[in-house]
Amino acid sequence: MFYKINSTNRYYYEISFSGKGYTGIKVKASLGCSYNSYSSYDWQYSTDGTNYTKLGRDTIVTSGWVSSQFSLPDSLNGKDKIYVRFMPDYSSPIIGVSSTVDGLGITDIFVTGDKDKENDPAPPILVSSIPAANSTNVSANGLIVLTFDEMLVEGTGNATLGVENSKGTFSGKTIVFAYSGLKYNTEYTFHVPSGYILDKNGNAYEGCNITFTTMERTQPAARLYDAVVAQDGTGDYNTVQTAIDAAPTGRTTPYLIFIKAGTYQEHVDIPSTKPYLHIIGQGYDKVFISDNKLCGGDNAVSVDVGATVVDHASNGFFEGISFVNSWGKEQNAGPQALALYTMDDRIVLNKCGLYSYQDTYLTTKTCNYRHYLKDCFIEGAVDFIYGQGNVYFDHCTLNIVRNSGGYIVAPNHAAATSWGYVFMNTTITAPGVPSETSVWLGRPWHDSPKTVYINTIAKVTIPAAGWYQTMGGIPSIWADYNTMDANGNPLDLSMRNDYYYYIDGAGNKVDGYAKNHLTNEEAASYTIKNVLSGSDAWQPTSLTESCGKPIVTVKDNMLTWIAVPYAICYVIIKNDKVIGFTTNTSYNYDSNSIYKIQAVNEYGGLGEASTLTTTDGIASLTSEKTEIKAIYTIDGRQQSTMKKGLNVIKYENAKGDIKTKKIIK
Repeated sequence: MFYKINSTNRYYYEISFSGKGYTGIKVKASLGCSYNSYSSYDWQYSTDGTNYTKLGRDTIVTSGWVSSQFSLPDSLNGKDKIYVRFMPDYSSPIIGVSSTVDGLGITDIFVTGDKDKENDPAPPILVSSIPAANSTNVSANGLIVLTFDEMLVEGTGNATLGVENSKGTFSGKTIVFAYSGLKYNTEYTFHVPSGYILDKNGNAYEGCNITFTTMERTQPAARLYDAVVAQDGTGDYNTVQTAIDAAPTGRTTPYLIFIKAGTYQEHVDIPSTKPYLHIIGQGYDKVFISDNKLCGGDNAVSVDVGATVVDHASNGFFEGISFVNSWGKEQNAGPQALALYTMDDRIVLNKCGLYSYQDTYLTTKTCNYRHYLKDCFIEGAVDFIYGQGNVYFDHCTLNIVRNSGGYIVAPNHAAATSWGYVFMNTTITAPGVPSETSVWLGRPWHDSPKTVYINTIAKVTIPAAGWYQTMGGIPSIWADYNTMDANGNPLDLSMRNDYYYYIDGAGNKVDGYAKNHLTNEEAASYTIKNVLSGSDAWQPTSLTESCGKPIVTVKDNMLTWIAVPYAICYVIIKNDKVIGFTTNTSYNYDSNSIYKIQAVNEYGGLGEASTLTTTDGIASLTSEKTEIKAIYTIDGRQQSTMKKGLNVIKYENAKGDIKTKKIIK
């Protein structure tokens, strides 16, 4: 927080926080200057904001940063309100050029302390669950996320989903349970026994039962992809754009395009007349659509021309593709260089990558249009997610490629926007040592931005203020909830900015306040259903509901498998190359190769791949719902395939046990 000294008309920095329930409180911060500053600063503390006591002193000997940490006296343990200010010594020499403007900066403010166990006799309280109790239309493959009011550790016993034990991953105030293969249109009860969840002081959660019903699903008609794109000539088209050009207009059902592995150097434009295009890549680590146009700086073009991929149409679905603006990616610098621009309503990205530096992803320019991103990897440095709309980022990873001074979001939501940007269960990281990278959660581009981060793991360093204070608008709500560091420890959110300002075109200062926190109840309201369903009851998660894993055997020189429920067809992969598609449950087979079979859902999305090596002996294992882990010779040498003679097979059975079996080929 920034304060003015009335008697001298000069400025200083001050922070305030609560020490209730904590002992051994320490304050750490970095002070520095870019062009001029007083050379000495006193750290002072107070409990009333009026009377201050000196804590320590920093001396800046040259332009740059000085980091210090001071321990507060024991008398401040448990105080409801503590003030710490950084007071210039106005008699100290000035570094740099004398000026009426003080160039002092402050960053990396951390307040730490030890939890007072004596002040925490209460057990943890469940704040929210995903899915909520009595939910319907729940995915058959997904996550159960429990959020509590304090940090947790694992106790004794096991959580169960139906009759199966469920292992939770503990992270700060949240626990995540992964599940898959549930039956559709079926009621399940998730049970947490008393004592399985503890707080840091050993207080046990009483346990709970969460009952929910999985989504309904009907068996779709068998069909192949409508078009296949392949650079090597093995598809219907050699480029993505030619496949889009050939697609029909005015669709009301999905038109399925499959893209084989490769880097496609082209600008891709989906016109508004072509809704319901579902474009599926072999994998976001295998399929890259790349271009290098700039929407800023010299020779800039408009964003709908400069973005590597621009989708003007509604109801688009993308999976397994990386969108790259090679200028930003390779130069690691601005100016504005978009990888993707999704303009219309009801857009879904599943397991995609987005790569640039500045302005990687423009969401939409229309208030309350809806986008859903699941399990995506988004890379950038400056304002790299921006625009409008109600956009839900579900278990995405944000990769920051600028060591300091970066901003994640720069939205310009209209005041009528219902929800804005929602980041749920996000991981924020960076190359190298992530903690050495500092990034702002966002800055307000224009209008009335809305952004919340819920259950975030921040491997990077986020400034104590969280949000950058000025750009060109006043946020409506900019808040994060249950933000944790890389080790799952909750971050202190008490210093998050709530005051913002900008200078308008006439040179006038415009300022205001934004909501900077969420209550437990408010955080729980940010569900996919609430944010995205709208008046048409849109259910984007159905598009990301993958089919199961085929169980493949070899018989009479043919690959065979039992039909996977809800699959429309199957992708055949030989030695990591897509060689065919079929609606049948068999395919030609030759020896000395490794095969993978993937089931395709009605929206074109790919399920988990099955792997088969060239032997009937291994096929007998896979028919028993096992997974081959490794193949060895009798003397212990690992090999990629079965060899003639005696082989040792290491496999995992349906119960998760690792077994070995000798097979003669």
